Amino acid sequence: AAQYVLGGIPMIAVPSGNFLKEFTLLAERAEQERETIIIQRPNGKNVVMMSLDTFNDMQKASYQARQKAGIMNR
Repeated sequence: AAQYVLGGIPMIAVPSGNFLKEFTLLAERAEQERETIIIQRPNGKNVVMMSLDTFNDMQKASYQARQKAGIMNR
């Protein structure tokens, strides 16, 4: 797995075949270490796995930014 840090957020990229084999380990890393897992799929149709806490934090930050900018319904 390739490791990255983007904006202070640790991430790893994993081919989809490896993701399926290592799901439990990767899910634990996402939850316990708050790592974002990029699952590399054919044709660049990648998806992301992250902890619910990380997702909620991102949603909250996005909501607050929209609220501050006055664009709540977008």
